[in-house]
Amino acid sequence: MTKWSANVKAAFDRAFPERQIYHRSGGTVRYISVSPWQQAIIAAGAAALAGWTLFVTGSYVLGGPTSTIAGNPDDRELAKYERWVQELRAKDALSRSLLEERTDAFQKETAEWEDRQKALEELFDKLKGDENLEVSALKGDGTSLLVKASIEEADNRQSRNYQPITASFDMSGTRVS
Repeated sequence: MTKWSANVKAAFDRAFPERQIYHRSGGTVRYISVSPWQQAIIAAGAAALAGWTLFVTGSYVLGGPTSTIAGNPDDRELAKYERWVQELRAKDALSRSLLEERTDAFQKETAEWEDRQKALEELFDKLKGDENLEVSALKGDGTSLLVKASIEEADNRQSRNYQPITASFDMSGTRVS
């Protein structure tokens, strides 16, 4: 054996001596013997588990859920673009639904205004041929519908009596600087 391998064997023997685990229960004593190689395998497994836990935790904290564990950088870039496309599609669907709602409301309002226009045109056509209505409106005999209103039919208004308001202030005892 070389000096290096002798040093490694001595360190291994110091770190993992043969151990016996005693268990006493109900008046009987049992023991389990754990060899140095079994201890080394258990220690290596625990170290690997702890190392993997630290690596995964560090990758998640530093890189987020799309870190190197989740895949290569191309996959992350693709996932980012897919997320953008989904957001744009959702915005597009919302915009389309708002446009449809507003178009329907506009069409309803337009139909209502057209109906009103037709009703007014019909009323105007009926009233246009009635000369008695036009005369009564001009005479001002109390009808509520005036076809041809004139300035002479307006009510005369009276102006208010204007009385100026005056006020006085007592400034004695106040100090002006």
